[in-house]
Amino acid sequence: MTAAVLDRVRPPSTASVIAARLGHAAQALGIGDPAPALATLLGETFARPGDDPVYRGNHLLPGALPLEWSFAEDNPDALRFEMQPCDPSMRPAERLAHAIAAIRALAAADQGEAAAARLADMAGAVGSPRDFGAFLGFAFHARRRTEYKIYLEAGQGEPALLPGTTPHFHSLSLGPNGLAQRHYHLCSDGLRLLDLEPLCDRLGLSHHFPSLIVMLLDLTDGAFHLPPRSALLGVRGGELKVELVVGSAAEQAGLSTRIAASLSPGAGVSFRRWAALVAPAGRIDPLLRVVSIRVRADAPLSISVYAAEADGPP
Repeated sequence: MTAAVLDRVRPPSTASVIAARLGHAAQALGIGDPAPALATLLGETFARPGDDPVYRGNHLLPGALPLEWSFAEDNPDALRFEMQPCDPSMRPAERLAHAIAAIRALAAADQGEAAAARLADMAGAVGSPRDFGAFLGFAFHARRRTEYKIYLEAGQGEPALLPGTTPHFHSLSLGPNGLAQRHYHLCSDGLRLLDLEPLCDRLGLSHHFPSLIVMLLDLTDGAFHLPPRSALLGVRGGELKVELVVGSAAEQAGLSTRIAASLSPGAGVSFRRWAALVAPAGRIDPLLRVVSIRVRADAPLSISVYAAEADGPP
């Protein structure tokens, strides 16, 4: 069999499939294709065939490819995604080092070496690799600079945000507004929604508490008490994110409809476009993994949604 025939019958590499998916999404959103700049990172991360069982052990999306698509109501036209970089078998400390080097190089080419070095230095100081080492995230825009993110495991002995919560991970981001850090805490013992009231008071968000409760009840089918490990709380300055794990805090069936009903009309149109890009077969609900509500003092509540890659292993 000739090489040309082999090329026709050989399935495309996982890296090339993901690159093509990113390019298609970027074109639909009217932004530049990010795949060429990420070619090395994609090649290192998706070198195995898509059905390789080693992928199932990744910590970002166990059982699927380590790629997560995301949508943000307050930035609906961005191409956003997260990934567990490098081979899934890599040890956490090695992945952390590779992730820091990769995000520094990518950010430096776009935002300058000084800003990228600050991001890398902070990541090196915060990171405490035990389980996954680091994840990377990106938000590509048509009219402003790319936002670069790195997610790092929380260190042992960090203080809890509320009783019954456990420090889980940190996110560092470098974007148009500079360098920012958010701390995430897992609600290990579950979450009583009314326990969020003193936290909102502490963060200067008490005026948003009633609308936060209403939105949470809409997304969780009226549950005032969420099960253990089904929610996370993220804090950055005077800002709160409440993240709901799909399948435990929020029912998967019909979730996209409930999300769309909670979005502003314009964002609802963008969300449906995003869902069609992520789930070309038209079934986004089985791919949804996390729904997040962002609460800021000077802005309405906004929703973010995270979904698995449709072409991952079954």
